[in-house]
Amino acid sequence: MLKLFPQPITSAYPDAEAFIEAFSIFTKKLLPNRGICSLKARPTPDEILQGTYAIKA
Repeated sequence: MLKLFPQPITSAYPDAEAFIEAFSIFTKKLLPNRGICSLKARPTPDEILQGTYAIKA
């Protein structure tokens, strides 16, 4: 996401880590509930903060 749309993201989130955390939480909470993707396993808190957990389409 940061490589595709850097300007709008960096203007809203000056710190890239803050965006990664927010997007990771969004992906974990909303997308599986809408049937867009599913989580391969329950992510740990560190994986959520870093956005390193695996999803299935």
